[in-house]
Amino acid sequence: MTGLLKFTGWTIAAAIAYAASAGCAQEKSFGEYYLHGPTWLTQDENDIVISNLDRIIQAQPGDAAAYVKRAEVKAKLGRYGEALADLDLAVRLQPDNSEIFQRRADVYSRTGRFDAAVSNMDHVVRMRPDDPGAYLTRALFRFQAGQFRAVVADVDRFIARWPEHDRAYFIRGLAWSSLRQPQLAIADYDKYIQLHPDDAYAYGSRGVAKERLGRYKEALADYRICLEMLDDSPGDNRMRAAVEKRMRTIEDSQREGRSE
Repeated sequence: MTGLLKFTGWTIAAAIAYAASAGCAQEKSFGEYYLHGPTWLTQDENDIVISNLDRIIQAQPGDAAAYVKRAEVKAKLGRYGEALADLDLAVRLQPDNSEIFQRRADVYSRTGRFDAAVSNMDHVVRMRPDDPGAYLTRALFRFQAGQFRAVVADVDRFIARWPEHDRAYFIRGLAWSSLRQPQLAIADYDKYIQLHPDDAYAYGSRGVAKERLGRYKEALADYRICLEMLDDSPGDNRMRAAVEKRMRTIEDSQREGRSE
């Protein structure tokens, strides 16, 4: 019954990227890169940035910011092991810098090591206990790690500080659904859909919860709305196939019941 939920991954991934990202300047000189953060450079420009950072680190091995900057470029190039090695060194140099732990959590998540990502976010939360964004980011990584009860706890903390952030209700709804708590999931989906009535994935997810409660007519209604909103993108096509399969299962079961 959880098959449909995995197709909401675009929402989780987008939220993680939003929560973990830093502002990106478009300048391409090394000095501006070093001051303002990563830019979408070409391969040659990335190599130049790394070479310049190599020289800075060689001259100033205690410069934690240089390791962080080099890790950003390497992570963008998919060199995650090297990026993590740089961030490990940066953490040793500045163990009280929450931003380094958050960047390391993001890189771990890109490699599918979600438990390690959560562990790093634990440090961020301890250092920034009044930052609601830290709880939401940890909740997103916990969702990917399958720690659904902990997701609910973190989203509760986030909503207590930022109740108007509607997407948090959708994330908590997904966690409740994964915990086989469809009533609670529906309540959160309802709140989210009131503010985002054009989100096809929310209707699909709510349909799953209603189906689990045996509310098949309502589930079918949500599935139909979901299908109407989907486009022809690969992700939406996968979602469409999953929804149509669930609808056929319900409709076949109802026909068999009527024929008995």
